[in-house]
Amino acid sequence: MPQPSGTATDRDLKKQQAAERNAKTPSAKTQLGKSKTDPIAFWDSFYADPKANDDPEDVLALVAILRVDKKFRDIEGVLRGYLRHHSDLAEVWMYDTLVVAIDINKGDMDEAKTLVGFAAHLARQSENPNDLFQVADILLLRNWLEPVGIEGYKANLGEILERLQKRVPHRLEPYLMDIMLAERTQNPARMANVAESILSMGWPGRDAGIRSEMRLRCDTLTKTLRADDRSDEAKALQTRLAESSVIDLSVKLKWKGTADLDLSVAEPLGATANYDHPRTVFGGALVNNGRGTKMEQNVEELYLCPRAFDGTYKIQVSSVYNSPEDPKKKVRTAELEITIRLGSGKDQKQTFVVNLDQNPIAPITIEMTGGRRTEVLPFLAPQEMPPLPKSLAKKNEKTTTGEKSKQAIGAGATRTAPPTKDRSKAIVVPDYEPKSTKAIDLTIPKKP
Repeated sequence: MPQPSGTATDRDLKKQQAAERNAKTPSAKTQLGKSKTDPIAFWDSFYADPKANDDPEDVLALVAILRVDKKFRDIEGVLRGYLRHHSDLAEVWMYDTLVVAIDINKGDMDEAKTLVGFAAHLARQSENPNDLFQVADILLLRNWLEPVGIEGYKANLGEILERLQKRVPHRLEPYLMDIMLAERTQNPARMANVAESILSMGWPGRDAGIRSEMRLRCDTLTKTLRADDRSDEAKALQTRLAESSVIDLSVKLKWKGTADLDLSVAEPLGATANYDHPRTVFGGALVNNGRGTKMEQNVEELYLCPRAFDGTYKIQVSSVYNSPEDPKKKVRTAELEITIRLGSGKDQKQTFVVNLDQNPIAPITIEMTGGRRTEVLPFLAPQEMPPLPKSLAKKNEKTTTGEKSKQAIGAGATRTAPPTKDRSKAIVVPDYEPKSTKAIDLTIPKKP
């Protein structure tokens, strides 16, 4: 099987040229049903023809049809033929799909490992998270935990996962994959590293479950290490877990009654964590959004900055909804609990009473010293919405030209989105969902 050639930039240019060149060339789909005797030889001969459609998008469409029909021998033939004659247009998915086809067709798995090495080479060149995810997924699903492939084209699961974590630290899947790698190789240093990475950020909407499950996974590996007479390594893992579990800054807003209060925290370098933007590039996250619907209900909002920059944090409480139908049921005060170095054994806690009758409610500031964050997370801009059809665009203009549109959050209450500003180029958020991560869930708190 020919090795992929050229750089990522070269391949992108050639793919554009292939798309233009094949605009009027018949699709390879016209050949469906003609490969009855020997699909491998048929498709090799087809792609050897310089007049054949060599657009990668056409190959993708062809393979998609063959997948539906479960014609895996044809899929193997298509990809073998295409990659043999057009390796300068190779894409990661081609090698990965060919590996799956070889596996299903009970082919040579040593050759399959070589192909994954080629896929890893392309993924490293592109640095596209989608490509990296595909390679990591196929390695983990087949339990190829050590480097595979030929010299110069190795696929190393650990190295791929480290690249992914740097590219998309906001996604949980690379950490889940790393946890499984640490468990299968019984590697306490790797488990400690992934614990530090996961616990160094807040996870809006699922933080408690993630922290609980991470501790459980570390505890399980600790027991395994002790049973294997590796007590020193087990102790080191638990020491690092305890250090990783410490939260530099915790801000908890608590109240009782029928009300919806919002918590926002302006961080020292300029970002703000709030309802609309629950996580910032400076490490803070609004991990729990509370709303009281009963008179005796205890409610809370929680902001965590597990690794914080030093400086002034400005905390603002706002009232979105507060029993307007019955003034007697109005919530008059809330409690703000601020803790520095939470879980360290040397917690510094301050409690403030927030007067909700103030208009506006006075902000509270806190000085953070001894924070452990040293790097800003990658900026992730929201995806742009596709343009509206012309018929709907005119209607939309009429409804938005007057007063700004608002979204009701409760009886008589609104929350208006802030204006969008110019932002730096966004990192592409991949849509690839790894199959290997279905075996682990860090979203539901579990009892140890």
